[in-house]
Amino acid sequence: DIAESPESVVEYYLQPLLQIVHMFLSVDRFSRDIDKIAASLRISRPELSDALTKLQRCGIIEFANGRYRVIKESLHLARETPIFPAYQARLRLKALEHLDRSTPESSYSFSAIFSSNAKVRLQLQERFMKFLKDAQRISQQGGQTDVYQMNFDLFDWST
Repeated sequence: DIAESPESVVEYYLQPLLQIVHMFLSVDRFSRDIDKIAASLRISRPELSDALTKLQRCGIIEFANGRYRVIKESLHLARETPIFPAYQARLRLKALEHLDRSTPESSYSFSAIFSSNAKVRLQLQERFMKFLKDAQRISQQGGQTDVYQMNFDLFDWST
């Protein structure tokens, strides 16, 4: 987990930029040249420096031998955590901001509204959980060269 303080957990999960910079630092070409992170995210160097300082304070990264190194590889916030809804909302908003600036070639989005029933909804959710396990395994085999985000929503409009 993140450094022992609840403040670190709140800071990390309620500031999406921290999670994004964290993942950028897991890619060698970005950890060697942090200016590439600022350029990719279209943020200022001071904004990036602030994010790096916060990640260090949270115990997620360290600065050693002239570069940043990730200490905590993958972090997950439990669904039962009180800040989970705010975390999801902020991360989605950040993703939508980025998608608005993206080209069609650099992203893929899909949405569908359909009618069905609760049994089918549960089947779809179970299949997605299986997909997530496969996706995690596959993404860890590929060698990190870029940073991606994937979202999935399945909810009932009728209740």
